[in-house]
Amino acid sequence: SPIQLPGYVGYLSGVREDITRFASTLRPDACADIVYVTQYARALARAGDPEAALDYLDRIVRVRGPYIYESLSIDPAFDTLREHPRYLKLKANYEAWAAN
Repeated sequence: SPIQLPGYVGYLSGVREDITRFASTLRPDACADIVYVTQYARALARAGDPEAALDYLDRIVRVRGPYIYESLSIDPAFDTLREHPRYLKLKANYEAWAAN
């Protein structure tokens, strides 16, 4: 994805610009949207915007369900978010869901 490269180099304004530009070219597609939203979250986390990254992670969980946390929990792109209160809430919600 074109959004990933600026995220790898920590270029936050580049990530934001690329997300805006890329999203403006997309046609509505619920299946593809979840892939792109995950890529946006990864790039924003790498570039240093945890709040925006977590906004997208919240969106992913709302669409896919709490079980998706399992794959997020092993994705190294989100390592910088692991101690963030919002990430810990995602984890707690997953653990409560899994316990049932």
